[in-house]
Formats: sequence, C-alpha cells, structure tokens
Amino acid sequence: MKIDNFDPSGEIIEVAAKCLERGGVVVYPTDTAYGVGVDAGNSEAVEKLYRLKGRDYGKPTHVVARDWAEINEICKVNDNAKRLYDKFMPGPLTMILPSRNILDAKLEAGMGTLGVRIPDCKFTLRLSERLNFAYTTPSANRTGGKTPYSVFEVGEELGFEGVDLVIDGGELQKVLPSTIVDLTSETIKIIREGPVSRVEIERMLNQYHSNAEVENAVRSVELEKCGRSMQNKFAVVTGSSTGIGKAVTEELERRGYTVARVARREKGEFACDLSNVVQVNSLIQKIKAKTDRVDVLVNAAAIWHGKDELYAGKDLQIFETKIILDTYAVGFTAPTLLIHGLLPVMGKGSSIVNISGTFENGAKGWVPYFASKRALEDLTVGLAQELKEKGIRVSCVSPSDTATEAYIKYFPEDAKDANSPEDVAKLVADVCEKDETGKFWVIKRGQVGEGFHL
Repeated sequence: MKIDNFDPSGEIIEVAAKCLERGGVVVYPTDTAYGVGVDAGNSEAVEKLYRLKGRDYGKPTHVVARDWAEINEICKVNDNAKRLYDKFMPGPLTMILPSRNILDAKLEAGMGTLGVRIPDCKFTLRLSERLNFAYTTPSANRTGGKTPYSVFEVGEELGFEGVDLVIDGGELQKVLPSTIVDLTSETIKIIREGPVSRVEIERMLNQYHSNAEVENAVRSVELEKCGRSMQNKFAVVTGSSTGIGKAVTEELERRGYTVARVARREKGEFACDLSNVVQVNSLIQKIKAKTDRVDVLVNAAAIWHGKDELYAGKDLQIFETKIILDTYAVGFTAPTLLIHGLLPVMGKGSSIVNISGTFENGAKGWVPYFASKRALEDLTVGLAQELKEKGIRVSCVSPSDTATEAYIKYFPEDAKDANSPEDVAKLVADVCEKDETGKFWVIKRGQVGEGFHL
C-alpha cells in the first residue's frame, strides 16, 4: 500500500494496526530506513520475524514505543534516559535499558535488556498512537544485508514471502541507522554512532554534569559491524598526500573512517589532478561507484608553491597564466565541482569542511592563492544557507601558519611558532562531527577560536 509519508491516511494506519494485532508481519518506512514490524508481545509473531530475517536468536531486536509512558512500562528507566528522550525523541536514537520482561523474551536475547526508540516519522507515530502495544523495528533485510531505503531494495534484500503487508513510503533519504546508546549503567556507552552524534550527547549532558563527569560518563565502545557505524563512514579528503590534507586523512582514519585519498601524487584509485576538470568529473564517478553515501568531504587542496618555487612575495603581473588558472582550479573550482557532484550521495548528517587561511599579512604577494581561499569562504557561507534544511553541515577552518613539510622548507625560522598539522587535523575532524553549520573556526599556535579571521 502506497502512502504519503508526510500525511499517511487513517485508513492505511488502521489496516496496518489490524495486521499487527492479528500477528502479521508489516514492512514499513521509518525516519532512517524500512523496518519490519510485528507485535513485540506476540511470541509466534516474533518467531516469524526471526525466521524471515534469518536472525540469530542470540541477537536482540529493538522495538518502537508510543511515548515515555510506554517506555517506562516495558523498561526500567533512569534520569539519563529521560534526558535523552526529552532531547532526541522522536528521532534516530535507540536506548538500551533494563527490561521489565513484559515483551517476548526472544527480543532480549538473554541479556535482560531492551532496545527502544520512537522514529520521527508520521507513519510510525500515528501507528503507535493507534496501537496499545510496542512493535519491532529491525531493518527490512536479511541479517547482515544492505540497509533498504525503498520497497524495491526490501524486495532485493529480504523478499516478500512471509510478509503480510508492505507500506510503501517511496524512496527514503539515505541517512545513518539510529544511534544506539546503552543506558544500563551509570556509564553511557555509545554502541553505534548515527545521526545523533557523541558530541550532541555530551553537550546535552553538560547541562547536568561538570565537563569532567561527562568525559567519564560518555565513552564509545567497540562499534557494531552493521549499519553505517563510525567504522564504515566514508570521507573524501583532497590534498591528502601532503600537509594539512595528509594530517586530516590520518586523523579521520584513526577515528574509523574509510577515506578516499584525493591528490595528484596519490597512487590509489582516487588519484586526481584537481586542476583538470575532466579528471575531477571522473573522480566523482569513481567515488559514486565506490559508495552510496559520502559522510564527510574535506576540501584541503591548494596551490601556494611549486616543486622548488614559492608563490609568495610576487606581484600579480609576474605570475604565469597557468599558475593563476591552476591555483583557482584547485582552490575553488574543484571544491565547487566536487560538492556539486557528490551532493546526491550526501544526506542528513553529512559534513563539508573547507580549509581556508587567516592571511595575517594580507593579500600582497599571494593574490591568486588569497583570492581562491576567499572564494571558498564565500562558498561556505552560501552552501551553509542552502543546505541547512537538508541537514548537511558546511563549515570552514582557517588555520594560521602551519608547520607542514612545505612550510618548514620555505619558512624554517617561523616553524617553531606555527600550528602543528596534527592540531589542525584534530580541529577539522571535530568540526566534521559537530552538529553545527555555517561556522568559521580559526586555529593559531594550537589555540582554537570561533569567528572570522580572529
């Protein structure tokens, strides 16, 4: 049955509710992907669900609840659960809580806990209002399969044999599976980081604890190898072979990202001369063939020196035409084309971070480089406004002098007072994970400030 995801009819809600009440199996859309629902208190229905998905009985299954009262009815709640509920629900968050053992035991997998969420989806919200019981919400695929964002993909990943009703909400936006947070002890454990980030959870807890307590209260545990956990988030970094781009690449990889290393000197599948539009367009197609979602794009590549020549201290008329064009192409045109080409595989929760510079001594001697970076900053402002409603974050990091290999080569006497590439990289990675957009961050001698060229 097809529905309007923004305004599902009461008739369809009634059909779905009656199917679940009879012990049926319903495929339905949520705020993240398509799920499979059965009455969570019906043992036979839960058995059908496990057989349909080929699910190991040692693996728990999460449920959808109507509201805080129902969560309290089926789980033993605590203060942190209420705080997370008030802040993030309805939304893409699953809370693991001690179970009251009211629902079918198979859902707990012998752990004595229950995962519960309230998707921010009109269909599930209205269905929950109609029902007087919780229902299951695993992805509509065979265990370990691809996350389905359309009924067509459900057919490919799960099939329809054994399914009593399919609610077709169209093709859903490709977003991360819900964040899973274990609240069974005083230490909050992030089992899987999704649209609700660790940063957001820490910020929320800061209202109730000191910073030290938050650092001790929130910690990530080994992330599940399912869904799009931090261990399979995909990032694209330009200028990855040297300098800040290389440091950012290494920092993101350390944090668990898969990184497409984009640079002329790279030898991998994403090697690219960013001054060449044909190669940039080819790169975009290679990335799309590699992944169905880009979580992070960092535009770090720039031209401010040649192999043995510093493009500084020169009047504009002295520059060769090719150097001017290449500087603009790498510093501004390529980032614009990459963003344009990759937006179709970026969605809510994705981040774009552009690397600029502070230029404390002004533009003299750097005009092409200066102009390309200023244009990138204007692009940041415009994109942040345009993409805000889509949930795609766009920010800028403007480092002052940074002691990269090239900087040390050309300015050895100043290197001791410059940023370290590692400090800049950590700031960039942190900005990628911040739930903020349109921000400008400056880092000078390792000190970070928010603003425009502080």
